[in-house]
Amino acid sequence: RMCLRGEMQAIVECVTCRHNFIIDAGGYIGLAAIVFARSFPSARIYCLEPNTANFMLAVLNCADYPNITVLNVALAPTEGELVLKDRGTGPGGYTVVSSAADNRAAVEVERVAAVTVNSLIERSSAGGVDLLKLDIEGGEHALFLHAQQWIDKVDVIAAELHDRIVPGTSEVYTTAVAGRKEVFAAGEKRISISRVRSDQ
Repeated sequence: RMCLRGEMQAIVECVTCRHNFIIDAGGYIGLAAIVFARSFPSARIYCLEPNTANFMLAVLNCADYPNITVLNVALAPTEGELVLKDRGTGPGGYTVVSSAADNRAAVEVERVAAVTVNSLIERSSAGGVDLLKLDIEGGEHALFLHAQQWIDKVDVIAAELHDRIVPGTSEVYTTAVAGRKEVFAAGEKRISISRVRSDQ
């Protein structure tokens, strides 16, 4: 897979593990988490994958990395239950968005538990998050809409923005990261660093 051959390098280069805690949301089958585990062997990595089939593959793929914990959950602004839907893209593009703009006829795959950034920090007993990697197929819109709940606890945010799924996502992201340092922007990919971290 591409991410094992350097796609994650721009992200890795931004991270300094002062909290030793990384969240990989939208972990798919665990490949990005493996890159992070190899790059930061002292860090605890939570790989979040809401789809059961993908989750089971991620567990198998990450079995050799004791610092990766794979969780069958979705990341959201509030805890609860969400409906995972297939937009016609197959398992690499499932979404928890209730009405995806690029496919209003998306069909329910399964129901999944939702967790928050704060609940994961509490669970890990970490002081904050070194890296929050987001590839959650439109779910990032709601997350950034409520970013005041968690953003000051996150050093590096690496997000894929899916305006085609939820129009206005880029604008919500821009508002959320105001005051942080943007270090990478290419297409839908963004990397933002906390001013506290970047000033050190």
